[in-house]
Amino acid sequence: MKPIIGITCSYKMGGQQGSRLASYVMAVETAGGVPLILVPLRDTANLEYQVELIDGLLLTGGVDIDPRHYGEEPHQCLGTIEPDRDGYEIPLTRRAVEKKMPLLGICRGMQIMNVALGGSLHQDIATALKRTIKHRQEAPNWYATHSIVIEENTNTQRILGAKSIRVNSFHHQAINKPGEDLIVAARSETDGVVEAIEGTGNLPFLGVQWHPEALRGEESSTAIFHWFISAAGGYSRKQGAYRA
Repeated sequence: MKPIIGITCSYKMGGQQGSRLASYVMAVETAGGVPLILVPLRDTANLEYQVELIDGLLLTGGVDIDPRHYGEEPHQCLGTIEPDRDGYEIPLTRRAVEKKMPLLGICRGMQIMNVALGGSLHQDIATALKRTIKHRQEAPNWYATHSIVIEENTNTQRILGAKSIRVNSFHHQAINKPGEDLIVAARSETDGVVEAIEGTGNLPFLGVQWHPEALRGEESSTAIFHWFISAAGGYSRKQGAYRA
């Protein structure tokens, strides 16, 4: 049985957003999973029905997260927010965590994972940190523009099979304080911005600040999705009793 992967999205699915969604779908299918698009629910009481349908949760990229969810007022440089999406994805993530379901968070998705578990963000890294490199590249999305260093003896290092890789970059916010049961697994080589987080112990949670679904021909990107689908496959087998 192929694992079913829930993929979060925005209601704004047209244009460029639609093409980005297609990239996530293709990455999941290529790695052996079955994608299922999860639209934000208006009634979060229905979350459990969605969670019971999936074996892994892919939290996708998008706009900024409302800082009220980590106890802060909006910074002058805060960008666009989607309150409905925040109000849906945070409890969805918490429920998936409760079930120890495999999670993969990409860009905003990594930040949602962190906030859902009680962590916080830098609302704008250019003003929060000194001497940062360019984290909002103007190169094509398939092109890697800066280097990251992966922490020794982390699951992320085992997945990627490397101590350092180059990644693409499309963000102005970043992890500040890691959430509960999360550790920093990679940082930008030059300025130390958090580039990956993972679950402690054997918790199957991985968040990356870059967009592996968009990078071309990168073995690290393939490895991320193969790990995720494999973990979801294990979850599917353990939860097989509820399958029709």
